[in-house]
Amino acid sequence: MLGNTTSAVQLCFQCFTAGVVLAMLALSELSSPRLPECKQGLARLVKSLEVAGAGSPLSRQSVDILMEAMHLISAEEVKELVSRPGNRRKMYAVSYQQQT
Repeated sequence: MLGNTTSAVQLCFQCFTAGVVLAMLALSELSSPRLPECKQGLARLVKSLEVAGAGSPLSRQSVDILMEAMHLISAEEVKELVSRPGNRRKMYAVSYQQQT
């Protein structure tokens, strides 16, 4: 839409920065109820970059990085879901030891 204009470059920078912040928020607390909002926000930013950048190198690179961040979030989320029962046992043991 905007192509290689200065406005498109500024929009790409802003979307990329917002995407990195959302990815960091998502990765910092995977059990947060805000995780789905962060992932949806990332997806919207990727779509915006694809439209606004119209295939510019900056847009493509930003989309690639944010998509990789989304894959990383998903992988970490799966790791946490799979390891959760063991973590609960450890938490119960620690909390029990602290009570005694």
